[in-house]
Amino acid sequence: MNIVFYIVGGLILVWIIGNIIRKKQRQGKIIHIVEGTCTGCKKCLKTCRHNVLEAVKSEKCTYLVVKNPNNCNACGNCVKACKFKALEIINKNDS
Repeated sequence: MNIVFYIVGGLILVWIIGNIIRKKQRQGKIIHIVEGTCTGCKKCLKTCRHNVLEAVKSEKCTYLVVKNPNNCNACGNCVKACKFKALEIINKNDS
């Protein structure tokens, strides 16, 4: 029975350490929209849980803008969802 507690405790510890490392790697990063590649499909909007992106309609097309850059934690979910490679994660200093 004690071995189960050690295994579960070890897994929890690995999960916590992994989250801390990922969070440090994402600090100073932000989402960036690559101009001219967005098709307006809005798949990235559905995957972003932080309400960072917004779709804007113009007379010609629908395109994305970064509405709340401070909400972005650079998780990369929107980048993975975009099949057109219209999004990328960059350093905040480069924006």
